Amino acid sequence: MVIKPSSFIASITHYIKRVSDLVGSLSFRERALFWPLFWISLISFVALITFANNKFLVSVPLAGGSFTEGIVGRPGFINPVLALSDTDKDLVQLVYSGVVRRAPNGEFIPDLAKDISVSSDGLSYTVTLKDDLVWHDEKPLTARDILFTIQKIQDPLLKSPLQASWDGVIVELVSNEVITFSLNNPYALFFDNLAVGILPEHIWNNFAIEDFNNNLFNTEPIGSGPYKIGHIKRDGAGIVKEYELSSFSNFSLGEPYIETIRLKFFSDEETPLSALKEKDIDSLAGIKPKDAQTLSQENIKPFPLTRIFAIFLNQNKLKTFINEAVREALFFGVDRKKIVDAVLFGFGTPLSEPLPFGSFGHQGISSEKSKKEVMDILTGDDWKINENGVFEKKDEELSFTLATANVPELKSVAEEIQKQWQEIGVRVDIKIFEIGDLNQEIIRPREFDSLLFGEIAGRDPDPFAFWHSSQRLDPGLNIALYTNISADKLLEEIRTTQDRKDRLEIYKSFTEEIEKEIPAVFIYAPQYIYKTPEKIKNIMPFPITLGSERFINVYEWYINTDTVWKIFL
Repeated sequence: MVIKPSSFIASITHYIKRVSDLVGSLSFRERALFWPLFWISLISFVALITFANNKFLVSVPLAGGSFTEGIVGRPGFINPVLALSDTDKDLVQLVYSGVVRRAPNGEFIPDLAKDISVSSDGLSYTVTLKDDLVWHDEKPLTARDILFTIQKIQDPLLKSPLQASWDGVIVELVSNEVITFSLNNPYALFFDNLAVGILPEHIWNNFAIEDFNNNLFNTEPIGSGPYKIGHIKRDGAGIVKEYELSSFSNFSLGEPYIETIRLKFFSDEETPLSALKEKDIDSLAGIKPKDAQTLSQENIKPFPLTRIFAIFLNQNKLKTFINEAVREALFFGVDRKKIVDAVLFGFGTPLSEPLPFGSFGHQGISSEKSKKEVMDILTGDDWKINENGVFEKKDEELSFTLATANVPELKSVAEEIQKQWQEIGVRVDIKIFEIGDLNQEIIRPREFDSLLFGEIAGRDPDPFAFWHSSQRLDPGLNIALYTNISADKLLEEIRTTQDRKDRLEIYKSFTEEIEKEIPAVFIYAPQYIYKTPEKIKNIMPFPITLGSERFINVYEWYINTDTVWKIFL
């Protein structure tokens, strides 16, 4: 039955007339009672509806929308096997998928994989892929693509920066859907390897190894990640100025909500800051703490970086550092919070241990002593202040050199520490080196008294390379030349222990060993500063190892929303 509009209006008019006649028939006293009750009922009804809406209506993301982000640098190798620069790694994160993908909470979730089984001895990983996986060009993605990618990483002629992490791993194709990885020794952190982006064999198999570096597909990549390359804007010389990326409907974890991401590339750091202020771009990442002070503080997202900055003490070069009281005084003689506030403008976390905030195994150790307490450590070891205001013992002054890189942040940190140590009677001479010279002339031959430097620890840290005694000499990264049999054993156990709870206890024991011996003065862990527009929702800062990891859950970001009752979700 169809109700005509004229009939509906007539019915409403009829009922209004009947209510009017009813009210008109009431006595004065009845009307005086009726109207208050009427308004109370009406207000109560509106309040009830409002309450129901507030309680049962929820906001849900909708597909659509776009934003423009500025990036400092030019893309060169948007290729997970070759990527080195931050710019390339940003795009690899957006364009490619791995067997697994790290989630914001630090856990790994299946990406291309449907199932991963690990043998009881931790030596074999069997991966079964999801059904109907495809590349951005709609060609099928199979386990053969994974085999191809790892074989290229392992090829010494390609010189992939990932080669060392895949040494000794045997990859075998079981079927188009199943592939196995066999390790020589158990490695509990192997899931990190499985997060590497996978290359399409049907494209890259057409090129010899010598053609991998100079290849169009390094700047016009085909992947299987959340976004695919669309329009490319170049200048007159053919250099990429801008990419337009569109959401990939067949992404293994579901089509991203945001439809379009535009990336604009800049050759310097000042221009994108101006572009951000003038709203020519919506977002900018990797902002320096000093520059962040010039921006509106709204929607600045500081992502904790799982890195440490510390002063490494070379006891082989300077015998004074063998003295336990000296190392203890240096450790407690640093006001870490003051450094974070003064140099990093608050964009960092004070650090007193070898594992940074945000990494698995971080203990949250705090180290604070007053100036008098620190000086008492030295006087208790028979050190005395001389006429120069410097501690000395047996005619030897407590003085040494501090080497660091010619980087504004590190120079400022070195100068602040120099000042703080001077206040407790320690004289420090700062030596600044260009990064290349620092690495070749100072770090590799271990030619320093003390060294202010940074290390990338990671969300699931493997501190073996930084602290195991086997890594004391170049090319090892144990730049403190630290030797401890107990610590060595713990570092080896971290690598082989599969159970996370057990591994957490090992991290704790390792940290306690470092805390007892003080081979380095830990100072801070930095933050990665990301300025985003208010319109983008669901960007929640979480610990990251690289700046590109801010995009790991980009497919969950959204701009458009709708409201629906919960029962309809």
